[in-house]
Amino acid sequence: MIRLWQLLAALERVESPEALTATIARRLALNACRRQSSRLPLADALRQLAASVYAQPDVSLQHHENLEWLDSQMRRLPSVQQQVFYMRQVEHRSHDEIARIVGIAPKSVSTLLARARKAIYEELDKRR
Repeated sequence: MIRLWQLLAALERVESPEALTATIARRLALNACRRQSSRLPLADALRQLAASVYAQPDVSLQHHENLEWLDSQMRRLPSVQQQVFYMRQVEHRSHDEIARIVGIAPKSVSTLLARARKAIYEELDKRR
C-alpha cells in the first residue's frame, strides 16, 4: 500500500492501474516468499518435536539424521522447485495458490513439484 501511495501521481499516466497494482503485489509476495523459503524453519521445528517425542537416544539420533538429510536435499533443489516443494509439502497450499504466489501457470506448479519430488526420491534411493 505504501508503494502504491508513492506512485499515486504516476498512476494517472498508467494505462491500467489495476494491472500495476497486481504486479506490485505479486512481486512483493514473491520477495517475501523467497526471504522465508531460504530459512526453512521446518527442520528446526521437527528437531524439537523429535527430541520431545523420542525417548530412546538411537531413535532420536536416527530421526535427527534423517531430518538433516532431507533439509540438505531440499536446499540442493533449484530455488523455484524448492519454493514450490516447500509450499506444497510443508504449508499444504493448493496448486492454484502456489501458482498465484510464484507467478506461474498451475501446470508449471505440477511439473516443478514432480521434478523436485523425483530429485529427492532419487537421492533417497542412493541413500538406501
